[in-house]
Amino acid sequence: MDIFVALLFILTVLTVRFLSKWYKIFLIGLKIPGPLVLPMLGNVQMVSKLKPENLLLSLRNFREIYDQTYRLWLGPELWVFLHTPQETRDVLNNKNLSRPQAFQYLNALIGNGLLISEGNHWAMHRRILEPASNELLFQRMTNPLLFPDIIYRLTPMYSELKESLKIIHKLMSDIVQERQNYLATKEQTTAGKIGKTFLDTLLTPTNTGKIFSFQDIRDEVNTFVLAGVDTTTSAMCYVLYALAKYPQEQQKLSEEIQHIQQGCKLSPNVDFNELQKYKYLDLFMKECLRFYTVVPLTGRQTTNSTRIGGRVYPAGVTVWINLYGLAHDPDLFEDPDQFRPLRFAEEKSLIAFSYLPFSGGPHICIGRKYALMIMKIMTIKILEQFQLVLVDPLDDLILMAEMVLKSKNGINLIFQEREKFSIIN
Repeated sequence: MDIFVALLFILTVLTVRFLSKWYKIFLIGLKIPGPLVLPMLGNVQMVSKLKPENLLLSLRNFREIYDQTYRLWLGPELWVFLHTPQETRDVLNNKNLSRPQAFQYLNALIGNGLLISEGNHWAMHRRILEPASNELLFQRMTNPLLFPDIIYRLTPMYSELKESLKIIHKLMSDIVQERQNYLATKEQTTAGKIGKTFLDTLLTPTNTGKIFSFQDIRDEVNTFVLAGVDTTTSAMCYVLYALAKYPQEQQKLSEEIQHIQQGCKLSPNVDFNELQKYKYLDLFMKECLRFYTVVPLTGRQTTNSTRIGGRVYPAGVTVWINLYGLAHDPDLFEDPDQFRPLRFAEEKSLIAFSYLPFSGGPHICIGRKYALMIMKIMTIKILEQFQLVLVDPLDDLILMAEMVLKSKNGINLIFQEREKFSIIN
Protein backbone atom coordinates (compact mmCIF):
# COMPACT_ATOMS: atom_id res chain seq x y z
CA MET A 1 0.00 0.00 0.00
CA ASP A 2 2.81 2.40 0.89
CA ILE A 3 4.48 1.69 -2.45
CA PHE A 4 1.23 2.38 -4.29
CA VAL A 5 0.80 5.70 -2.46
CA ALA A 6 4.40 6.67 -3.21
CA LEU A 7 3.98 5.86 -6.91
CA LEU A 8 0.71 7.77 -7.02
CA PHE A 9 2.38 10.76 -5.37
CA ILE A 10 5.28 10.70 -7.86
CA LEU A 11 2.88 10.38 -10.78
CA THR A 12 0.83 13.29 -9.46
CA VAL A 13 3.91 15.50 -9.06
CA LEU A 14 5.10 14.69 -12.59
CA THR A 15 1.65 15.36 -14.01
CA VAL A 16 1.37 18.70 -12.23
CA ARG A 17 4.83 19.73 -13.45
CA PHE A 18 3.96 18.77 -17.02
CA LEU A 19 0.63 20.60 -16.94
CA SER A 20 2.24 23.67 -15.36
CA LYS A 21 4.88 23.79 -18.11
CA TRP A 22 2.34 23.17 -20.86
CA TYR A 23 -0.04 25.80 -19.45
CA LYS A 24 2.65 28.47 -19.78
CA ILE A 25 3.20 27.40 -23.39
CA PHE A 26 -0.56 27.41 -23.96
CA LEU A 27 -0.86 30.99 -22.68
CA ILE A 28 1.84 32.36 -24.98
CA GLY A 29 0.26 30.44 -27.86
CA LEU A 30 -3.02 32.29 -27.28
CA LYS A 31 -1.25 35.62 -27.84
CA ILE A 32 0.24 34.66 -31.22
CA PRO A 33 -1.94 34.63 -34.36
CA GLY A 34 -2.27 31.47 -36.39
CA PRO A 35 -4.70 29.02 -38.04
CA LEU A 36 -7.74 27.57 -36.28
CA VAL A 37 -6.74 25.05 -33.59
CA LEU A 38 -8.55 21.73 -33.19
CA PRO A 39 -8.99 20.44 -29.60
CA MET A 40 -6.22 17.98 -28.65
CA LEU A 41 -4.99 17.82 -32.26
CA GLY A 42 -3.76 21.38 -32.73
CA ASN A 43 -3.22 22.25 -36.39
CA VAL A 44 -3.02 18.68 -37.62
CA GLN A 45 -5.28 19.75 -40.51
CA MET A 46 -2.36 21.86 -41.78
CA VAL A 47 0.05 18.93 -42.17
CA SER A 48 -0.46 18.80 -45.94
CA LYS A 49 0.64 22.45 -46.15
CA LEU A 50 3.91 21.52 -44.42
CA LYS A 51 4.88 19.02 -47.10
CA PRO A 52 8.15 20.00 -48.84
CA GLU A 53 6.48 20.95 -52.11
CA ASN A 54 3.96 23.22 -50.32
CA LEU A 55 5.99 24.61 -47.43
CA LEU A 56 7.53 27.74 -48.98
CA LEU A 57 4.23 28.95 -50.42
CA SER A 58 2.37 28.08 -47.21
CA LEU A 59 4.80 30.07 -45.06
CA ARG A 60 4.50 33.04 -47.41
CA ASN A 61 0.70 32.85 -47.25
CA PHE A 62 0.76 32.54 -43.45
CA ARG A 63 2.93 35.64 -43.23
CA GLU A 64 0.53 37.64 -45.40
CA ILE A 65 -2.45 36.52 -43.29
CA TYR A 66 -0.99 36.58 -39.77
CA ASP A 67 1.80 39.18 -40.11
CA GLN A 68 5.47 38.60 -39.31
CA THR A 69 5.14 36.17 -36.40
CA TYR A 70 2.61 33.33 -36.26
CA ARG A 71 2.21 29.93 -34.65
CA LEU A 72 1.23 26.36 -35.41
CA TRP A 73 0.29 23.71 -32.87
CA LEU A 74 1.62 20.28 -33.84
CA GLY A 75 -0.24 18.26 -31.27
CA PRO A 76 0.90 19.59 -27.88
CA GLU A 77 4.02 21.23 -29.38
CA LEU A 78 3.98 24.96 -30.09
CA TRP A 79 5.91 26.04 -33.19
CA VAL A 80 6.43 29.78 -33.69
CA PHE A 81 7.65 31.06 -37.06
CA LEU A 82 9.74 34.23 -37.06
CA HIS A 83 10.20 36.59 -40.00
CA THR A 84 12.02 39.66 -38.71
CA PRO A 85 15.76 40.42 -38.52
CA GLN A 86 15.44 41.47 -34.87
CA GLU A 87 13.87 38.15 -33.83
CA THR A 88 16.39 36.29 -35.96
CA ARG A 89 19.28 38.09 -34.24
CA ASP A 90 17.85 37.36 -30.79
CA VAL A 91 17.56 33.64 -31.61
CA LEU A 92 20.87 33.08 -33.38
CA ASN A 93 22.89 35.06 -30.82
CA ASN A 94 21.38 33.21 -27.86
CA LYS A 95 23.74 30.42 -26.79
CA ASN A 96 21.24 29.03 -24.30
CA LEU A 97 18.70 27.86 -26.88
CA SER A 98 18.83 24.20 -27.87
CA ARG A 99 18.11 22.43 -31.13
CA PRO A 100 14.40 21.73 -31.72
CA GLN A 101 13.02 18.43 -30.49
CA ALA A 102 12.21 17.62 -34.12
CA PHE A 103 15.95 17.68 -34.95
CA GLN A 104 16.52 14.78 -32.56
CA TYR A 105 14.93 12.48 -35.12
CA LEU A 106 18.13 13.06 -37.09
CA ASN A 107 20.03 11.12 -34.43
CA ALA A 108 19.05 8.00 -36.34
CA LEU A 109 21.34 9.12 -39.13
CA ILE A 110 24.25 11.02 -37.60
CA GLY A 111 24.18 10.15 -33.91
CA ASN A 112 25.54 12.90 -31.66
CA GLY A 113 27.62 14.71 -34.26
CA LEU A 114 28.50 18.40 -34.30
CA LEU A 115 25.39 19.29 -36.22
CA ILE A 116 22.78 18.58 -33.54
CA SER A 117 24.67 18.04 -30.29
CA GLU A 118 24.46 20.65 -27.55
CA GLY A 119 26.86 22.72 -25.47
CA ASN A 120 30.37 22.99 -26.91
CA HIS A 121 29.62 20.59 -29.76
CA TRP A 122 27.51 22.82 -32.01
CA ALA A 123 28.62 23.75 -35.54
CA MET A 124 27.26 24.02 -39.04
CA HIS A 125 23.51 23.70 -39.72
CA ARG A 126 22.82 22.29 -43.15
CA ARG A 127 21.28 19.46 -45.00
CA ILE A 128 22.51 16.17 -43.58
CA LEU A 129 20.56 13.48 -45.29
CA GLU A 130 20.87 11.30 -48.33
CA PRO A 131 17.73 12.03 -50.43
CA ALA A 132 15.63 8.99 -49.48
CA SER A 133 16.35 9.31 -45.75
CA ASN A 134 15.89 13.07 -45.94
CA GLU A 135 12.35 12.80 -47.26
CA LEU A 136 11.36 10.13 -44.76
CA LEU A 137 12.69 12.02 -41.74
CA PHE A 138 11.24 15.33 -42.91
CA GLN A 139 7.79 13.75 -43.16
CA ARG A 140 8.06 12.69 -39.54
CA MET A 141 9.33 16.08 -38.36
CA THR A 142 6.26 17.85 -39.78
CA ASN A 143 3.57 15.31 -38.86
CA PRO A 144 2.58 15.25 -35.16
CA LEU A 145 0.85 11.90 -35.61
CA LEU A 146 4.29 10.36 -36.25
CA PHE A 147 6.06 11.94 -33.26
CA PRO A 148 5.56 8.99 -30.84
CA ASP A 149 8.10 6.24 -31.52
CA ILE A 150 5.55 3.54 -30.75
CA ILE A 151 3.40 4.74 -33.66
CA TYR A 152 6.19 5.62 -36.07
CA ARG A 153 7.78 2.18 -35.77
CA LEU A 154 4.56 0.60 -37.04
CA THR A 155 4.60 2.54 -40.32
CA PRO A 156 6.15 1.44 -43.65
CA MET A 157 8.24 4.63 -43.52
CA TYR A 158 10.17 3.32 -40.53
CA SER A 159 11.10 0.09 -42.31
CA GLU A 160 12.22 2.02 -45.38
CA LEU A 161 14.23 4.47 -43.29
CA LYS A 162 15.85 1.66 -41.31
CA GLU A 163 17.04 0.02 -44.53
CA SER A 164 18.43 3.29 -45.90
CA LEU A 165 20.28 4.07 -42.66
CA LYS A 166 21.80 0.59 -42.62
CA ILE A 167 23.46 1.30 -45.96
CA ILE A 168 24.61 4.80 -44.96
CA HIS A 169 26.07 3.69 -41.62
CA LYS A 170 27.97 0.83 -43.25
CA LEU A 171 29.47 3.20 -45.81
CA MET A 172 30.61 5.64 -43.12
CA SER A 173 31.98 2.85 -40.94
CA ASP A 174 33.98 1.53 -43.90
CA ILE A 175 35.45 5.00 -44.49
CA VAL A 176 36.59 5.28 -40.87
CA GLN A 177 37.93 1.72 -40.74
CA GLU A 178 39.87 2.10 -43.98
CA ARG A 179 41.60 5.26 -42.78
CA GLN A 180 42.23 3.72 -39.36
CA ASN A 181 43.98 0.76 -41.00
CA TYR A 182 46.03 3.10 -43.19
CA LEU A 183 47.25 5.17 -40.24
CA ALA A 184 48.15 2.01 -38.34
CA THR A 185 50.35 0.65 -41.13
CA LYS A 186 51.96 3.74 -42.66
CA GLU A 187 55.32 5.03 -41.50
CA GLN A 188 55.19 7.83 -38.92
CA THR A 189 57.63 10.08 -40.79
CA THR A 190 54.94 12.65 -41.56
CA ALA A 191 53.68 13.04 -38.00
CA GLY A 192 52.92 16.68 -37.22
CA LYS A 193 53.42 17.87 -40.79
CA ILE A 194 50.90 19.74 -42.88
CA GLY A 195 48.48 17.47 -44.68
CA LYS A 196 46.65 15.83 -41.80
CA THR A 197 43.02 15.40 -42.73
CA PHE A 198 39.98 16.01 -40.56
CA LEU A 199 39.53 12.27 -40.14
CA ASP A 200 43.20 11.87 -39.17
CA THR A 201 42.65 14.41 -36.40
CA LEU A 202 39.75 12.42 -35.00
CA LEU A 203 41.73 9.18 -35.14
CA THR A 204 44.82 10.66 -33.46
CA PRO A 205 44.98 10.94 -29.64
CA THR A 206 44.88 14.51 -28.34
CA ASN A 207 47.61 16.13 -26.25
CA THR A 208 45.72 15.03 -23.15
CA GLY A 209 45.59 11.45 -24.37
CA LYS A 210 41.87 11.50 -25.12
CA ILE A 211 40.78 9.14 -27.88
CA PHE A 212 37.45 9.44 -29.67
CA SER A 213 35.37 6.26 -29.77
CA PHE A 214 34.60 4.64 -33.10
CA GLN A 215 30.97 5.71 -32.70
CA ASP A 216 31.99 9.34 -32.04
CA ILE A 217 34.18 9.36 -35.13
CA ARG A 218 31.50 7.83 -37.33
CA ASP A 219 28.97 10.39 -36.12
CA GLU A 220 31.27 13.25 -37.12
CA VAL A 221 32.06 11.68 -40.50
CA ASN A 222 28.31 11.31 -41.09
CA THR A 223 27.85 15.00 -40.33
CA PHE A 224 30.71 16.37 -42.42
CA VAL A 225 30.32 14.07 -45.43
CA LEU A 226 26.54 14.05 -45.68
CA ALA A 227 26.12 17.66 -44.54
CA GLY A 228 28.98 19.75 -45.89
CA VAL A 229 29.21 18.04 -49.26
CA ASP A 230 25.48 18.01 -49.90
CA THR A 231 24.82 21.66 -49.11
CA THR A 232 27.70 22.81 -51.30
CA THR A 233 26.71 20.60 -54.23
CA SER A 234 23.08 21.71 -53.91
CA ALA A 235 24.13 25.37 -53.92
CA MET A 236 26.36 24.72 -56.94
CA CYS A 237 23.43 23.22 -58.84
CA TYR A 238 21.51 26.47 -58.40
CA VAL A 239 24.54 28.48 -59.48
CA LEU A 240 24.67 26.52 -62.74
CA TYR A 241 20.93 26.90 -63.19
CA ALA A 242 21.16 30.67 -62.69
CA LEU A 243 23.94 30.88 -65.27
CA ALA A 244 21.68 29.19 -67.82
CA LYS A 245 18.51 30.99 -66.71
CA TYR A 246 20.08 34.45 -67.00
CA PRO A 247 22.36 34.44 -70.07
CA GLN A 248 23.18 38.13 -69.64
CA GLU A 249 24.70 37.32 -66.25
CA GLN A 250 26.62 34.42 -67.73
CA GLN A 251 28.00 36.75 -70.39
CA LYS A 252 29.15 39.29 -67.77
CA LEU A 253 30.95 36.56 -65.84
CA SER A 254 32.58 35.17 -68.98
CA GLU A 255 33.86 38.64 -69.88
CA GLU A 256 35.23 39.15 -66.36
CA ILE A 257 37.03 35.80 -66.48
CA GLN A 258 38.54 36.55 -69.88
CA HIS A 259 39.62 40.02 -68.75
CA ILE A 260 41.33 38.79 -65.58
CA GLN A 261 42.93 35.67 -67.05
CA GLN A 262 43.91 37.23 -70.37
CA GLY A 263 43.12 34.06 -72.30
CA CYS A 264 44.81 31.75 -69.79
CA LYS A 265 43.11 29.08 -67.70
CA LEU A 266 42.73 29.39 -63.96
CA SER A 267 45.90 28.34 -62.14
CA PRO A 268 45.61 24.98 -60.33
CA ASN A 269 47.28 26.69 -57.37
CA VAL A 270 44.71 29.48 -57.12
CA ASP A 271 44.22 30.77 -53.58
CA PHE A 272 41.53 32.70 -51.74
CA ASN A 273 43.21 36.08 -52.29
CA GLU A 274 43.44 35.58 -56.05
CA LEU A 275 39.73 34.86 -56.21
CA GLN A 276 39.05 38.32 -54.75
CA LYS A 277 39.84 39.76 -58.19
CA TYR A 278 36.59 38.33 -59.55
CA LYS A 279 34.32 41.09 -58.25
CA TYR A 280 31.22 40.36 -60.31
CA LEU A 281 31.53 36.64 -59.59
CA ASP A 282 31.34 37.48 -55.89
CA LEU A 283 28.15 39.50 -56.42
CA PHE A 284 26.67 36.71 -58.52
CA MET A 285 27.39 34.09 -55.85
CA LYS A 286 25.81 36.19 -53.13
CA GLU A 287 22.66 36.70 -55.18
CA CYS A 288 22.46 32.97 -55.94
CA LEU A 289 22.69 32.16 -52.24
CA ARG A 290 19.95 34.71 -51.53
CA PHE A 291 17.62 33.78 -54.36
CA TYR A 292 18.03 30.03 -53.81
CA THR A 293 18.38 29.84 -50.03
CA VAL A 294 19.92 26.38 -49.74
CA VAL A 295 18.93 25.89 -46.09
CA PRO A 296 15.45 27.46 -46.07
CA LEU A 297 14.66 26.99 -42.37
CA THR A 298 16.52 26.68 -39.11
CA GLY A 299 15.14 26.33 -35.62
CA ARG A 300 15.81 26.46 -31.89
CA GLN A 301 13.94 25.48 -28.73
CA THR A 302 13.69 27.55 -25.57
CA THR A 303 15.12 25.90 -22.46
CA ASN A 304 14.01 28.63 -20.05
CA SER A 305 12.19 31.95 -20.13
CA THR A 306 13.62 33.74 -23.19
CA ARG A 307 12.95 37.16 -24.72
CA ILE A 308 12.75 37.09 -28.51
CA GLY A 309 11.71 40.31 -30.19
CA GLY A 310 8.98 41.82 -28.05
CA ARG A 311 7.81 38.55 -26.48
CA VAL A 312 8.98 36.39 -23.59
CA TYR A 313 8.68 32.69 -24.39
CA PRO A 314 8.59 29.99 -21.69
CA ALA A 315 10.70 26.84 -21.88
CA GLY A 316 9.62 24.25 -24.43
CA VAL A 317 8.64 26.49 -27.36
CA THR A 318 10.11 25.69 -30.78
CA VAL A 319 10.95 28.77 -32.86
CA TRP A 320 11.66 28.53 -36.58
CA ILE A 321 13.50 31.15 -38.62
CA ASN A 322 12.31 31.33 -42.21
CA LEU A 323 15.64 32.09 -43.88
CA TYR A 324 14.09 31.76 -47.33
CA GLY A 325 11.32 34.15 -46.30
CA LEU A 326 13.81 36.73 -45.02
CA ALA A 327 15.72 36.59 -48.30
CA HIS A 328 12.50 37.17 -50.27
CA ASP A 329 10.94 39.80 -48.02
CA PRO A 330 10.08 42.99 -49.99
CA ASP A 331 10.60 45.00 -46.80
CA LEU A 332 14.23 43.84 -46.69
CA PHE A 333 15.13 43.48 -50.38
CA GLU A 334 13.85 45.59 -53.24
CA ASP A 335 12.16 43.40 -55.87
CA PRO A 336 13.14 40.22 -54.01
CA ASP A 337 11.80 37.92 -56.73
CA GLN A 338 14.10 39.49 -59.31
CA PHE A 339 17.60 38.05 -59.80
CA ARG A 340 19.89 41.11 -59.47
CA PRO A 341 23.51 40.54 -58.37
CA LEU A 342 24.22 44.27 -58.30
CA ARG A 343 22.02 44.62 -55.20
CA PHE A 344 25.08 43.39 -53.26
CA ALA A 345 27.36 46.10 -54.66
CA GLU A 346 26.33 48.22 -51.67
CA GLU A 347 26.37 45.68 -48.84
CA LYS A 348 26.35 48.43 -46.22
CA SER A 349 22.70 49.01 -47.09
CA LEU A 350 21.79 45.45 -46.08
CA ILE A 351 19.87 45.11 -42.83
CA ALA A 352 21.73 42.95 -40.32
CA PHE A 353 20.40 39.38 -40.07
CA SER A 354 18.35 39.70 -43.26
CA TYR A 355 20.83 37.77 -45.43
CA LEU A 356 21.98 34.52 -43.81
CA PRO A 357 23.11 31.93 -46.38
CA PHE A 358 25.40 30.37 -43.76
CA SER A 359 23.25 31.11 -40.70
CA GLY A 360 24.63 33.61 -38.17
CA GLY A 361 25.72 34.24 -34.61
CA PRO A 362 27.84 31.66 -32.73
CA HIS A 363 26.45 28.87 -34.93
CA ILE A 364 27.55 30.40 -38.24
CA CYS A 365 28.87 27.82 -40.67
CA ILE A 366 32.57 27.27 -40.04
CA GLY A 367 33.09 26.08 -43.62
CA ARG A 368 31.58 29.10 -45.36
CA LYS A 369 34.80 30.51 -46.83
CA TYR A 370 35.91 27.11 -48.08
CA ALA A 371 32.50 26.44 -49.64
CA LEU A 372 32.50 29.79 -51.44
CA MET A 373 36.03 29.25 -52.70
CA ILE A 374 35.15 25.82 -54.11
CA MET A 375 32.02 27.16 -55.79
CA LYS A 376 33.87 30.08 -57.36
CA ILE A 377 36.64 27.84 -58.69
CA MET A 378 34.10 25.41 -60.15
CA THR A 379 32.18 28.25 -61.81
CA ILE A 380 35.32 29.70 -63.39
CA LYS A 381 36.52 26.30 -64.64
CA ILE A 382 33.11 25.50 -66.14
CA LEU A 383 32.76 28.87 -67.90
CA GLU A 384 36.27 28.49 -69.33
CA GLN A 385 35.03 25.53 -71.38
CA PHE A 386 31.25 25.63 -71.56
CA GLN A 387 28.26 27.82 -72.20
CA LEU A 388 25.21 26.77 -70.17
CA VAL A 389 21.71 26.68 -71.64
CA LEU A 390 18.39 25.49 -70.23
CA VAL A 391 16.92 22.38 -71.86
CA ASP A 392 13.52 24.10 -71.70
CA PRO A 393 13.70 27.89 -71.16
CA LEU A 394 10.03 27.92 -70.06
CA ASP A 395 10.46 25.16 -67.48
CA ASP A 396 10.71 26.92 -64.10
CA LEU A 397 11.93 25.12 -61.01
CA ILE A 398 9.38 23.72 -58.57
CA LEU A 399 11.19 24.33 -55.29
CA MET A 400 10.74 22.11 -52.24
CA ALA A 401 11.85 23.01 -48.72
CA GLU A 402 13.38 19.93 -47.14
CA MET A 403 16.54 19.96 -45.04
CA VAL A 404 17.94 21.74 -48.07
CA LEU A 405 16.20 23.44 -50.97
CA LYS A 406 15.42 20.94 -53.72
CA SER A 407 13.86 21.11 -57.16
CA LYS A 408 10.94 18.73 -57.61
CA ASN A 409 11.34 18.71 -61.39
CA GLY A 410 15.14 18.52 -61.36
CA ILE A 411 17.65 20.88 -62.94
CA ASN A 412 18.09 20.12 -66.64
CA LEU A 413 20.91 21.93 -68.43
CA ILE A 414 22.81 21.80 -71.71
CA PHE A 415 26.59 22.18 -71.48
CA GLN A 416 27.71 23.53 -74.85
CA GLU A 417 31.40 23.24 -75.66
CA ARG A 418 33.02 25.59 -78.11
CA GLU A 419 32.98 22.99 -80.85
CA LYS A 420 30.41 20.48 -79.60
CA PHE A 421 27.83 20.15 -76.85
CA SER A 422 26.37 17.50 -74.59
CA ILE A 423 23.13 17.34 -72.65
CA ILE A 424 23.34 16.73 -68.91
CA ASN A 425 20.21 15.92 -66.90
